Amino acid sequence: MSYNTFENDIKLWVQYDNEINKLNEQIKSIKNKKVELNDKIEEYVNEKNLITATVKINDGKLQFKENSIYQALTLGYIKDCLKEFISSEEQINIIINHIKNNRNKKLKFEINRSINKNI
Repeated sequence: MSYNTFENDIKLWVQYDNEINKLNEQIKSIKNKKVELNDKIEEYVNEKNLITATVKINDGKLQFKENSIYQALTLGYIKDCLKEFISSEEQINIIINHIKNNRNKKLKFEINRSINKNI
């Protein structure tokens, strides 16, 4: 690859990054509006006891349901759970450190962009 090709690739990368950032802002705005509508629909569904209802739409149907969402399995949570079974803080720390240090890791090339705010 020549330097000119490298330079053009960088310019194109920045252009794509700018496009992605603009689209992500639009997506974020749309998702926020969707969440607001979801809350209104949920309130109506609960009010009218429609949790088992199906709504026909142009390209299919909508069904309402409730899902259980579990908290993240963090090292802090694991440590708290271990405390229920193991009284030795030293043993708990050995286990936590073992879990931390033996996770699979993969190296990945990234390009990080910082934008000057005073331009």
